[in-house]
Amino acid sequence: MKRKQHGFSLFELIIVLAVLGIISTFAIRAMNGYTNWKYAQDYAAHIERVITQLQQYQYYQVTVQNQDPATVQVWPSNLANLMSPSGQFWPDCSLADEGNRLCTRPDNVPWTTQRLGYTVTTANPTKAEITIPLSAIPSEQQTLWASALKTLPFAVTHPTTGDIKIAIGDPLLSQVYKEFLQKDGSTPLTAAWDVGYQSILNAKQVTVKTQDGRQQQLGVGTVKEFLAQHGDRVYKNSWSCAAGLKQTLHVSLNAPMAPNLSTEYIGLVGFKPYATDRGSYWDLGLVYNAKIKSTGKWKDMHSGFLNVRLNCSQ
Repeated sequence: MKRKQHGFSLFELIIVLAVLGIISTFAIRAMNGYTNWKYAQDYAAHIERVITQLQQYQYYQVTVQNQDPATVQVWPSNLANLMSPSGQFWPDCSLADEGNRLCTRPDNVPWTTQRLGYTVTTANPTKAEITIPLSAIPSEQQTLWASALKTLPFAVTHPTTGDIKIAIGDPLLSQVYKEFLQKDGSTPLTAAWDVGYQSILNAKQVTVKTQDGRQQQLGVGTVKEFLAQHGDRVYKNSWSCAAGLKQTLHVSLNAPMAPNLSTEYIGLVGFKPYATDRGSYWDLGLVYNAKIKSTGKWKDMHSGFLNVRLNCSQ
């Protein structure tokens, strides 16, 4: 008897190799995606270190060298000046050593031969500003790098180029935020102020600029709406308004309604919803004239529903 031959046919082998090729392609893509993400995170950490060392340099110049924080001398004239043989703020790293991957200079940019942009403002107090040239990255890769770099404090994206600029101020928190907390209103913010999904509490007045250029005060408008009936009360302590605004109450007719099933209207006129101020509360009322079907006579009625709107107004 002849033995049957067992094994893979050529067609089956080709199918297996094709499946393995597809799987390996996805695996390589996933690995490349993770590698690029890790590079972006590492570079964000590098920029954070640059920021920290610039702040330490400024702090040293003010507290030890007694430099006036209003002068540009409290910042290095360029990022290379952070480096020194002692490594106090950044260890020495020549261009040749960086090219051989023996060290990294503070102005390094991994995706281009360009260096970090660096300027010092002349405002009081002065600030250092670094610019990360994201525009030098191919557009399909910018999002990955930007997602890591935009999380850095005070990072602002240029609306046209996509480059990221970071302004670095006094390292003491009380100094970093004093421009926001001690303003007299004469100097506007120069960029977005991200408070990290936290609340701004106890603001006396907040306004926003509308499309026609007017300033619209927030907090003005309807606080609550509900239905009520004749004889109901609305107490003034049931809602409150921001300082400088006053409580106002508006009532309007929602719908008249017969007081019971045995009463039927055949005519309605003269609706008058009202609210009477009693000091600590409002009395709500409704009066209208209804022609009663059973008697054929007109009668003042009060049954029905009112729309009530609680407002804060100027």
